[in-house]
Amino acid sequence: MLETIYIGNDILVVLEDLRDQSTGDEVTGAAVSIVRMEDLEGNAVTGFTPIQMTLKAGTTNTYQAAIPQSVVNGLTEGDVYRIVVEVSQPSKAEWEVPVIVRRRERYADN
Repeated sequence: MLETIYIGNDILVVLEDLRDQSTGDEVTGAAVSIVRMEDLEGNAVTGFTPIQMTLKAGTTNTYQAAIPQSVVNGLTEGDVYRIVVEVSQPSKAEWEVPVIVRRRERYADN
């Protein structure tokens, strides 16, 4: 399933409830980053640099970071991209999230 990201917005990326698959234990103190943003051919998105994700306040194993609007504004509406999130400590894991770019529409109240 494609997630939708919107031109003109920062994009909050959240990795919720990070757990060790073999034990089911929470993974706390992990090194988590958004390492790549690319098109479906693997070409890097212009202006994107890796972003360290931080522990969400009040949680022990949920990490978050924002991709800035300046990066999103350079994307093509209607195209599909991949956001790649990596955990590098305590063990290695990677997720690819497909996203489609849209522009928010304003609706007039009738």
